[in-house]
Amino acid sequence: MQDKVFQENLDHIPDFSFNHEVANVFEDMALRSIPFYDEVLRMSAELSYAYYQDNEIIYDLGCSTGKLVTYIQSIFQDKPFQYVGIDLSEAMLAKARKSCLSSNTNQKITFVQTDSLQYAYQTSGVFIANYLFQFIRPMERAPLLRKIFQHLRPGGILVLSEKVLENNSDHSRLFHRLYYDFKKKNGYSELEISQKRDALENVLIPYRVDENIRLLQECGFEHVDIFFKWYNFVSLIATKQA
Repeated sequence: MQDKVFQENLDHIPDFSFNHEVANVFEDMALRSIPFYDEVLRMSAELSYAYYQDNEIIYDLGCSTGKLVTYIQSIFQDKPFQYVGIDLSEAMLAKARKSCLSSNTNQKITFVQTDSLQYAYQTSGVFIANYLFQFIRPMERAPLLRKIFQHLRPGGILVLSEKVLENNSDHSRLFHRLYYDFKKKNGYSELEISQKRDALENVLIPYRVDENIRLLQECGFEHVDIFFKWYNFVSLIATKQA
């Protein structure tokens, strides 16, 4: 379904939430709002394959509709794996459970409705958190990263993607304008862009690239590298020293 959530002029713009209305159009919203969304998921699946070890669980935090699973299945093919997708939105998970069914009994796929900070993780080598931390309150980001690090086996990875700011304010403004143009090219009107920006104002809080890297390092990740960047979006790989 096409994203028309902010198409009509709203008298009152509520804070953005991943409710049923958004869940129904999320795939279209993500593809038109997040540059190279599918490519980042594909790369995340490739990195998962490179670091996955038998009998571990691939944890997908903020899994939304679970689209990452389709890329994992494509890359793993018949290789067994376990996957747990975690999200707060039951509406998003309902879509995930419906679209990510697998007949391969060697591929165990589970979705859990809970807060990522409260979940009881097993030790594993792969954690994915694409476009999650930007929606988490700043004071809760470090505790979640420390919990991930605690349950990450030595040599394991965290893949993290975020909308970001730049150190140079001029660059941030330029990248924001180019992102605005990206959304217009994808069919969003100025009204839709403006109203969604207002809805996200107190919900999505981006950090600078260096702030994200420093936070990861402060939480124990020895090596942090950028593996993808498009203007004001970045994807990072952080490892726990073996």
